Amino acid sequence: MSEGSMPLQELPCVNLQHPVRNKRKSCLSEGLGSESTPTELVLQRSPRPKHPRLVSRGKENDFVLARRSRRRRQSTSGVLWDHLPDELLLRIYFCLPLQDLLRVSAVCKRWHRLALDESLWHSVDLEGLTHTGLALQHVLKTGVHRLRCPRAFVTKLELPEPRTLQLVELDLSSSIIPTSALQSIIRGCRQLQYLSLEALQLSDSIISCLAKNCNLLQLNLSGCSGFSAAALADMLASCCSLEQVNVSWCIFSRDHVRSVVNHLSPSVTALNLSGYRESLALDDVKVLVERCPNIQTLDLR
Repeated sequence: MSEGSMPLQELPCVNLQHPVRNKRKSCLSEGLGSESTPTELVLQRSPRPKHPRLVSRGKENDFVLARRSRRRRQSTSGVLWDHLPDELLLRIYFCLPLQDLLRVSAVCKRWHRLALDESLWHSVDLEGLTHTGLALQHVLKTGVHRLRCPRAFVTKLELPEPRTLQLVELDLSSSIIPTSALQSIIRGCRQLQYLSLEALQLSDSIISCLAKNCNLLQLNLSGCSGFSAAALADMLASCCSLEQVNVSWCIFSRDHVRSVVNHLSPSVTALNLSGYRESLALDDVKVLVERCPNIQTLDLR
């Protein structure tokens, strides 16, 4: 049989040099050699379609938004602050400095209540604070017992009237404070035992308020001014428990010195009456020694 009359299947395969045509020919040859139609081949090589989720009748438009609660999400990290008892939080707050304790009080209502607990405010030292007015006003509302605030700078102080303070020890030495603000503090004190108002401007009203602290043991009025001899005499007569008194270098007249000599409590053991060379006479010293037989330290420089 001649070459032109050979059957079609025995014809030699033509080798095409173009790579794209070779690839296409191999795909077609696979299709011709199998019983799959071109549509079935496309389906086999295509990704599987996503089947729609079955939805029951009547709930096509119903949906639910689920969100995990904040408390549950936080509980996985450890113990919550809200779960700690008050006693443990108070113990933690006790170790905080004043500035951090004030910041803690602004977190929430519970922390504010605990941060102002009286157990945390027995003793407060505000020395070195630049603007003491706001901090002093805040501290006085907490029921503090011992307050040390020397060299304070207070321009304004607002305390509700009447205000009963729990102060037992108070130190405002060398402070810059208006007499009205100082009077509002002393007016609320009834339990003072240790008081230092060194170098402050006072008034008769302040001295009269001091007279209501009958348990006063130590009093420092060194360098003070602005009050009369009569107010000083009434105060010294009322504070009959005084043991240590410093009234040195005040702006005293002869009447002020006589008020001290004639009305000082017999329980005094230490007295500083220096700075009154022209006002203090030898007869005053004799009266003073006879009136206060328990004096151990006497400064008359």
